[in-house]
Amino acid sequence: MVALWILLGIAALIAFLLIAPLHIYLSYRPETGFAFQLRYLFLRLPARRQPQAQRPAVKKAEAPKKAEKKKSGGGIVAAFLDFLGLSSISSAANARRTIDAVGVVGLLREVTSVLRAIFVRTGRLLKKGVFRRFSLSILCGGDDAADVAMAYGHICAALYPLMGLLEQNMRMRQPRTSVTCDYKAPAIAVTFDGHLVYRPCHFVSYFFWFVGRYLINKLRKGRSAA
Repeated sequence: MVALWILLGIAALIAFLLIAPLHIYLSYRPETGFAFQLRYLFLRLPARRQPQAQRPAVKKAEAPKKAEKKKSGGGIVAAFLDFLGLSSISSAANARRTIDAVGVVGLLREVTSVLRAIFVRTGRLLKKGVFRRFSLSILCGGDDAADVAMAYGHICAALYPLMGLLEQNMRMRQPRTSVTCDYKAPAIAVTFDGHLVYRPCHFVSYFFWFVGRYLINKLRKGRSAA
């Protein structure tokens, strides 16, 4: 009887750990770039990019460039975004370079295309998540009022497909998007805050589904080859 109660307790503990919410906090600021934080029960995993300690000057001229390159590409956030194909926003410097090259409209279209590819591959898992908070704000600024108005129209045209893709593939609670014009602002500024919630059972079920699908495809290929 005691052994039965122990087994029931272990089963209850495993069930609790599988259904306990996993909180993912996302944010983007022009000054700091993209950052995220994980929280599960009493555990927190901060993954914000921290500036590295300054090292003494090196005699070689190429050394600072290598160090700067390593700094801009290092960190958990940068590696994760590079893996997803979103290296253009992995840091503030990369985001500025991307915006200077293709503009905010090009950046939104790039994010949309990458997310569309991710949803095709892992849509079964991503659809389980819930955005409890989704706040995206884009401020259009500049010296020329005509250029600001044109940028406002182009940004809205690129933003609506992105929001439609997210709302179609994920559950979102009252998403907030704002595109405004400020003729006194020096340039376009983008800020984002998000709170995404998953449960470990979603990842476990997706893992078994993926492994089962892989084994079935492998058996089918083996039979067709035979």
